[in-house]
Amino acid sequence: MYRGRLCALGVLLGIYLAGVLLLSSVNLQDQYKDQNGAVSSSRQQAIELTGGGVSTRRANLNWCKPLHFIPDSDSRPVIALASFPGSGNTWLRYLLQQATGVYTGSVYKDYGLLKNGFPAESVVNGSVSVVKTHEWGPTSRQRFHRAVLLVRAPGPAILAEFNRQSGGHVGFASPERYRRNKGRYWQQFVKDKLRTWRLSNLDWLWNFTGPT
Repeated sequence: MYRGRLCALGVLLGIYLAGVLLLSSVNLQDQYKDQNGAVSSSRQQAIELTGGGVSTRRANLNWCKPLHFIPDSDSRPVIALASFPGSGNTWLRYLLQQATGVYTGSVYKDYGLLKNGFPAESVVNGSVSVVKTHEWGPTSRQRFHRAVLLVRAPGPAILAEFNRQSGGHVGFASPERYRRNKGRYWQQFVKDKLRTWRLSNLDWLWNFTGPT
């Protein structure tokens, strides 16, 4: 009799624990789906804004003012928006377009950005407010009459550029990328980019002859 009660109690406890585990797993799955969906949604918005390579559809961005080119651009100076990669050049271009309603240009033709809010990619003249460039040296500087130099601390800028090269405009480098060749790949990347960060910023500061 006593043994039977213990067996029955054990069965009931087993059923109870199984039910708790089952309900917990269902709730966790639902919560994961909700969180994953929210992350995917926010990531999609970021991709559409910055032109990341994951999405191919055009971004539905709301602009504060209708975007336009500046008329009579032949008499206007060409203004460089110069920076080391990873310094926030594209983000500043977005803010300028929101604030002024004037397109920003670029010495590059990034098709992701071209389809997602920056139709003046590859435009280098006075019809745009500024022209994005990461280039430096005499040949690169001579195209511009004025320059805005955007400087970000080397640590965050180099990290952002490493993430961009590994995962696109809004992606991230995987842990394996940092551990590549026992970490020597990342160390060499930092060493090379730190030198480029210093030389490119100093080149625009010291050698550009127009107003900055």
